[in-house]
Amino acid sequence: IHAYSISGELLWQANLTGRIDQLVWYYISQNNRLELAATSQSNLIHFMSNKGSLKNQLAYLQDIVSLQTITPEGLPPSQLIVTGQDGIVRGLGPEGRLLWEYNSQSTPINTFIGGNAIFIATEEEQLICLGFIGDPSPAELWRLNDMGRISAFYWGDLNGDVVPDIAVGTRDGVVSLYAADGNQEIWDRLEMAGEIFHLTAIQ
Repeated sequence: IHAYSISGELLWQANLTGRIDQLVWYYISQNNRLELAATSQSNLIHFMSNKGSLKNQLAYLQDIVSLQTITPEGLPPSQLIVTGQDGIVRGLGPEGRLLWEYNSQSTPINTFIGGNAIFIATEEEQLICLGFIGDPSPAELWRLNDMGRISAFYWGDLNGDVVPDIAVGTRDGVVSLYAADGNQEIWDRLEMAGEIFHLTAIQ
């Protein structure tokens, strides 16, 4: 990992075990700074300071599908959301301390963050929503079936009614729009020629 200043000056570099797959910053409120977490091909999570020094490592027996960060509203500091191929989603605190875990009873293919919620896309063509409701650990709010193999996701207000919506893109090239409340009624749909890789909104 190489860290550069805005002017292009090399600030620090760090060597980790295995190819780096995912890299995120997360906020540590108790000492008012950002720190770094990375996953590698060797199924390790590396926890590093913002100066590049290694603070801790965690080894996973399963492949790590996704590494995300979320700061639950009213429940700082940030949590690292680690999704394993075994279907277990874990919330980690500073230096990898386990805060909670959730068994999706499925095979995740990706995890997305939307507002105060965690969305899990699965091989079983499900979309699962976990939400923080005044508690440091999330609860399953809803689970939708027959969603296709989800490859892209967007969360936000898409129709101007202030209520969040979700857009889901699949490997079959279908984009579907839903309300973010777990109602599976599609309010718009678009078919494309190939797999959907990314979704965003332009105001």
